[in-house]
Amino acid sequence: MATYYVRENGSASKSDARVGGDDAYAMSVQVFSVNSFSSGDVIIFEDNEPFTQQLVFDIGGSEGNPVVYMGPSATSKASVDVSASSGTAGIVITGDYIEVRNFQVTSNQANCFSVTDNSGTAGDGYTVHIYDSVALANNGGGDGFSITYGATGLGDLECTRCETRAIYGSGDQGFTHHQEQRMILNQCSSTSATQLPLAPTGSTMTINGGVFESGGNMSDTIIVDGGASLVANDATFIAQGTGTSSGIFSLGSGEQNSITLNNCTLTQSSSAVGQNILRGSPGSSFSMHGGVLNIDTTSSKFIHILEGGISVVIDDVDINMLTVGQHMISSIANADVIVKNSLIDYTNSIHTAHSFFIVVMLIPQLVTK
Repeated sequence: MATYYVRENGSASKSDARVGGDDAYAMSVQVFSVNSFSSGDVIIFEDNEPFTQQLVFDIGGSEGNPVVYMGPSATSKASVDVSASSGTAGIVITGDYIEVRNFQVTSNQANCFSVTDNSGTAGDGYTVHIYDSVALANNGGGDGFSITYGATGLGDLECTRCETRAIYGSGDQGFTHHQEQRMILNQCSSTSATQLPLAPTGSTMTINGGVFESGGNMSDTIIVDGGASLVANDATFIAQGTGTSSGIFSLGSGEQNSITLNNCTLTQSSSAVGQNILRGSPGSSFSMHGGVLNIDTTSSKFIHILEGGISVVIDDVDINMLTVGQHMISSIANADVIVKNSLIDYTNSIHTAHSFFIVVMLIPQLVTK
């Protein structure tokens, strides 16, 4: 195991770079990119100047002994700036058993952090782990933290204390995977300048804690599609988008998708006037167990079910009505809706002549307690 140092315009060779961290012993990005590393090696990217070139982390380690790519401080979040040229992802991770720590990335028209084409074994755990890093900005054509493509079940990604701040291009997403890989988020977050914070496609996303805000036009906080499932525990979701499609969540059409929220807080603000749309093949579901639901939107349909065989379960949830109007769970197809052990509170509403959980059309099972 060895420690190496990198500066964008360093002058050392690889053998020199392991000696120390000052100018005389830091390799350039070009030297770094053509060298190989071994399990347990640590590559430190120094922060005296920003990196303006794409960084590719393609050399991994072994299970329990990763290669670590990091900023100079393991305790300072986002201590290294990477600003890639337009159309180029900031950091590309293509190896397995890799840790990435303390980076802050801006990328126009491409992903900030892109995990792609991993070669691990299906089901062998989260082979890429990103810590304390920030997808700072992307104004179109790319995502914050993204598993881009790869073989089924490969390239699993875990993020801990990571953040998206300004991912606001049309269709751009904060945390997303586009294939069959899994993603887990521990105490991660997004600001309201992230248009679509969470968008799993094709596999599972697990969220443990954190606060996710959405903003901008035509944006939800969570979109689940392509036969994916999202499970969140003790997390907070705040919808603040301004478009007519700006709700908290939605399920995509044609495949079995699900959202399960355990002890979470959902807030649909007054600016988020869109409906929460549920689609998907039979077996798709939205469920909320425990937690708090704050509704401050003027949309008449809080949940609108568009395809048959979908279930909605709201159990042991504190529901706070903060605005005027009827806020319904409605359906134009067969669906099961269960609302039980939940309290609806109108105390902070400006008007009490309204209702929640008005269910219309074809719902074969409706249970309220």
